[in-house]
Amino acid sequence: MTGRNDSAFVNRIQKAINRAIKEWARILPWPTLETVDTITHTGGRYLYLPGNISKLIWLVDKTNKLDIPASSRVWDRDYTSSYANDTTGRAVEHEDAGISCVTTDVSGPIAMYSTDESDVTGYYIVGKTEYTPGEGVTLPDAYKEYSITEELSSNGMTPVTSTANFVSVESISKTADTSGAIIIECGDCIVGMVGPLESQSAYRKIALMQIPSAGTQFLYKGYLEPADLTETNQSPPPTIDPDFLIWRATADVYWQL
Repeated sequence: MTGRNDSAFVNRIQKAINRAIKEWARILPWPTLETVDTITHTGGRYLYLPGNISKLIWLVDKTNKLDIPASSRVWDRDYTSSYANDTTGRAVEHEDAGISCVTTDVSGPIAMYSTDESDVTGYYIVGKTEYTPGEGVTLPDAYKEYSITEELSSNGMTPVTSTANFVSVESISKTADTSGAIIIECGDCIVGMVGPLESQSAYRKIALMQIPSAGTQFLYKGYLEPADLTETNQSPPPTIDPDFLIWRATADVYWQL
């Protein structure tokens, strides 16, 4: 065993097993992953569900007592006037628009802090910021957007702020588990959160056909992402095929090596 970091190797295997479990759960979710919850719409085209929701099963408008079915996707090819013109009213259909790292657009510096004073870790922000022109640079290149990655060092419950003024963000992550939740702000608005055992800020983004009023209550049922195994003696969910788990995790580790 000399010359190998056994702790790092075990950690690599553990991560590979967790990725295999999540892959199985997306294809064949088991009943205990089902969850029902309520969320309040804050306005705009999109509804943001927690990032640990891997799939939306159904959506109901509790305020107006309406079922919001999944889109037939007809309007992807032939937009209705109500969607194209951003008509407001009751939502009539929804479509999964993927994962977003924040719940609203950002404009300016990003600030982050923990809900626990003992947390000391690193944060990474990947996004676009307005280009600062140098001498001799001409328009339109002077004001084009470009992607950057900024790293911040946390200071417990004291906010730390990016030096860049972001116009959009692609991902916000932390380097280690924390005792508290990491709160993400832009200006005076909380735009995201990273849980203690989560690695990045993530929200499932649901596109709504017709924009409902802010404050509309939605009830949803979805499948949760399975929680990571954090100890080497934990057992994976019994519904997973052992052969799949072993060979998928082994292939993952070999690919990394």
